[in-house]
Amino acid sequence: GLLMSPDALLLPLWMAAMYLVMWDLRQPAPRWGVWLGIGVVVGLAGLAKYTAGVFYPLLFAWMLLDRREWLKTPQPWVAGVVSLLMQLPVVIWNMQHAWVGVAHVLWQTDGGGDSRHGGLATLLEFVGGQALVLGPVLLGLLLWCWGTGVWGFRFMAPAMRLLMVMTVPIFVVFAAQTLNAKVQPNWPLLGTLPALVIVVVAITGYWQRLRWVLVAGVVVNALMSLVLHDTFMVRAAGVEFRHKIDPTKDMRGWPELGYMVGLQAARLDNPVILATRYQTVAQLAFHVPQKP
Repeated sequence: GLLMSPDALLLPLWMAAMYLVMWDLRQPAPRWGVWLGIGVVVGLAGLAKYTAGVFYPLLFAWMLLDRREWLKTPQPWVAGVVSLLMQLPVVIWNMQHAWVGVAHVLWQTDGGGDSRHGGLATLLEFVGGQALVLGPVLLGLLLWCWGTGVWGFRFMAPAMRLLMVMTVPIFVVFAAQTLNAKVQPNWPLLGTLPALVIVVVAITGYWQRLRWVLVAGVVVNALMSLVLHDTFMVRAAGVEFRHKIDPTKDMRGWPELGYMVGLQAARLDNPVILATRYQTVAQLAFHVPQKP
């Protein structure tokens, strides 16, 4: 309920895969049923989004630290093969379409052809985006937990070390990517969502000292949610709020634009409407009369 993301299939599958790994932590050896389940769950996550592919490299890194004996058993490797086989439809489709899906991901990673982004300003924008997605108080607690976790990593229980390995590198990689390109606020959610478990475990021992901080976090998030859904409240309060940074600006004006484009399209036989952004095309396809 905290996060809103287009990765509505990827995120619960990613969490389920991590849960299954933790389920086997107290066992003397990996169990076939659990690891076949991991293979299927990660395979489904890969069908939801390509970034699920980072699950196994991170899991392998954790095994090198905590469960090297598992690497000598067949279960983790078979799980990886199951997940890989489930990606065959994606591979075949890309082969048939000049690898356009992979090319799109690489294009986005490289900045999407937009040279305006990159550097310290983009990094600060990324951090600000995380503060909006999670809330500034929760982000502060999360960064504190990560920092103390890295410092005391070797003293942690295996389950907490798994959470650290599966979350910190993802956030760091995306933060580093901002030095070259813009990173969307939802991209590192694979790292920040399971990291909330770290926060919950960490603050349990500090509840008495942190309870007012947590209450403040809830209040701040509630106010931010209210304002971000109705930015005219800010202007009504006399605060200058530029439309360029208004998160709701893309929600306004489409019916009017659709009507005006429709007037032009009505003058032509079999008109074709083009736009430079697929978001614009989607809105026009909905709002232009007769839907040419």
